[in-house]
Amino acid sequence: MWYVVRVETGKEDIVKEIIEKSVDKSLYDRVFIPVYENVWKKAGRGNICIEKMFPGYVFLDTKYIKDIYTYMVKLPVFAHILKELDDEDEYFVPLNEDEVKFFENVLVDNLMTVSYVKKNVRKNTLKIYGPLQIYRNNIKKLDIPHRRALATINFMGKERNVKFGLWTDADGKLDWIEDYKQKDISEEAESDKWNIDKLLNKKRIINNCNKEDEIEKIGFKVGDIVQVDNELYQDVYVVKSIDDRNGKVKILVPMFGTEVGIDVEIERIKKENLCY
Repeated sequence: MWYVVRVETGKEDIVKEIIEKSVDKSLYDRVFIPVYENVWKKAGRGNICIEKMFPGYVFLDTKYIKDIYTYMVKLPVFAHILKELDDEDEYFVPLNEDEVKFFENVLVDNLMTVSYVKKNVRKNTLKIYGPLQIYRNNIKKLDIPHRRALATINFMGKERNVKFGLWTDADGKLDWIEDYKQKDISEEAESDKWNIDKLLNKKRIINNCNKEDEIEKIGFKVGDIVQVDNELYQDVYVVKSIDDRNGKVKILVPMFGTEVGIDVEIERIKKENLCY
């Protein structure tokens, strides 16, 4: 289980070092101080500096918090760096599931990297890579010119504005961001291909439906056996082609030992029902 150790601001590294050197390592899995890449602009470009995410807190993953507490409070040096609190239980506060999930989402080796942002004013879209992407719906303030964003996160029983460092194309290239861009380009290309295929398929469906509508409308299609409402044509004939625009149907009429295509008005054609 994860706990936070509440200490005096500025003494976090000392507490971490005491735990690592004085407490039996079998009593805990991990002790760490979450940090993040803050960005400061200099000469129009971003510069990264590492800062603590939550000053005054050291984080501890352990199943034996009471054993650790009992051992640590006996250390004279430790008593001087704990934050002054009314209740001793407040020194070691357990994190809930959502709070643990937040750290698992944003930290890599205890570090939260910058988040890449690119705003498209014309399309009114915001592209985000990195930890802020997961919490984009929690953004309270987005200050791209000053390379920072604030996102509201529930921590230690109340809402806190967590600062995320921002990175843009104007700040230079970072390898992991470039990898994301290439992946994004590939996915967009695949999406475009899928959309084109989808559009072509939709067009084929519409064309087929239109053909079926035409067949439904006139009652026959090319290759059907039909009769002609005309005294000159007393037999049955095969439809060779249909010119719906001009209202004509070409039928094959046996003549002089061969079949000749003859144009007939559509309204004079009716499909022959062959029953045997």
